Amino acid sequence: MTEFDPHGQPFNVKFNRARRAERDLCKLLGLARGLLADGVVTVDEATLLHQWVSRHEDALDHWAVRTVHKRLAAHFENGAIDEDERGDLKVLLDSLVAGELSTVCDAGRTASDCCRGSLGESAVAGHSASTQFHNSSTK
Repeated sequence: MTEFDPHGQPFNVKFNRARRAERDLCKLLGLARGLLADGVVTVDEATLLHQWVSRHEDALDHWAVRTVHKRLAAHFENGAIDEDERGDLKVLLDSLVAGELSTVCDAGRTASDCCRGSLGESAVAGHSASTQFHNSSTK
């Protein structure tokens, strides 16, 4: 049976999934910039970010958001985040904002090892290819 939205249109959550994922990535970047503005990530800020990422499933399609989500899940595994974990989160967010996240994805692992797409392909490789295409098309 088809579900309908308040306007009587068929409800299809996958219809705009890619657009929502891209929008959520932009929002995450904005949140990261705001959290980093004072140079410190507080417990409340880390908690807010963890809750936000957990509520935006579409954004998890993007390898960078998925990486932040995995790191936050690990930090909050015991229900709290300590000072060292907040420092690690700050480094991760600094890298995200600077466009260098793939270099710090996971200590001792390459970005392609820890940022895999749902089909096992490296989302980072796809990102690099799209970046190369963009760079070559703007010359």
